[in-house]
Amino acid sequence: MIERVRQQNASAESPAALLKRYGDALRGILSRMPNDPADIPAFFDNAERVFKDTDIPTNYQAQLLMPYLTDKARAMVGRMDRKKALCYAEVKALLLREYKLTPWAYRKRYETATKQSGETYVMFASRLSTMLTYYIASKNVKTFGDLKSLLVADHIKDMLSPDCFKQILAVENTEKEG
Repeated sequence: MIERVRQQNASAESPAALLKRYGDALRGILSRMPNDPADIPAFFDNAERVFKDTDIPTNYQAQLLMPYLTDKARAMVGRMDRKKALCYAEVKALLLREYKLTPWAYRKRYETATKQSGETYVMFASRLSTMLTYYIASKNVKTFGDLKSLLVADHIKDMLSPDCFKQILAVENTEKEG
């Protein structure tokens, strides 16, 4: 009898049993990966918040994320080295790199965003904040001085001729520092 209880406890703690338990905990909490590349960073932010709130160990996160990825994203992860595919940080880095928008695209999405029907102003403000955060991060802004420089540069770029602006965007997109 005691041996049977030990076996049940051991099987309850097996990796497969833990994955099932954590997977059940995520069902209904974690949303599917969006098709719009601009929304993918927010998807990962939400996934990390859910993983933290549900105390899911990092060694299970990549596997638990798989059912929530798009078919294209799953195919990309499927082509990864097996060890890297089991690491959430590696999966996230690959997908963000593959779907990355340019800083200019983040800025344009922020500037042209409008409130959608059915979206509250609080939700709209949150979406705007997220877009602005990703734009600022994509430009490697670390300090308030960097932010001021970015805003001044953006204002000047808006006044440039289209050809000059395209040249600046081409240079920015080839530079690591944006």
